[in-house]
Amino acid sequence: MPSEFPTYDFGDLSEFRTLETPRATDLRVHKGIMFDVTAKDYEITIRNFRIPFLRGGSMNITVWSKDGPFWYEKNNPDAWDYLGSPEAYSPGVTLTDPVPLQMRGGLVEGFVPIVIPAGSTKGIYITVNETSADDNLIGQIRKMPGSTCPSDFTEFFETSTWSDNDDLSLSEGAYKDSWVSSGADEAARYYGTIYYTRTSTNQGELTGS
Repeated sequence: MPSEFPTYDFGDLSEFRTLETPRATDLRVHKGIMFDVTAKDYEITIRNFRIPFLRGGSMNITVWSKDGPFWYEKNNPDAWDYLGSPEAYSPGVTLTDPVPLQMRGGLVEGFVPIVIPAGSTKGIYITVNETSADDNLIGQIRKMPGSTCPSDFTEFFETSTWSDNDDLSLSEGAYKDSWVSSGADEAARYYGTIYYTRTSTNQGELTGS
């Protein structure tokens, strides 16, 4: 069986701080997801994502970001910065042990690092095999109260916090398979781990807040 990442040293991940989302049971598979990340008192730099896949094999991941929240520019590719298309290899369903994106050896990222100044928000868009007919990215959905159907009765997107720690907060997102696809009104939550570094300067202490 081939290595998931032939040039990747998994020990490098220990160099990063992490935000790991809660585990979930209400799941949906799609090609892409948009969400916001807000830095709190420190400037942070996102270095990698660990995401769960439904299907095995090699796949292409594409990452974009933009200044400010994603919502108002969710259909406008001109407002976004393309950051790279790292590859990933998944042995199969990786719900309990999501796969980190491939890095080009050592600590060199497979996409341009996402720098978020203290007190600022950036929108992030991640797609998996956008041109494939098969959905492969697992995310959490938020169903309407009492609903037993995972797809027809999902709640609409809200700008609420889905997961956070002392350094950053991750908003609820929306599934978005392509720039022209529908579905961006329905709530979806990034499910996995964000790997990041932060500066040593606490901006909150500098401003006296």
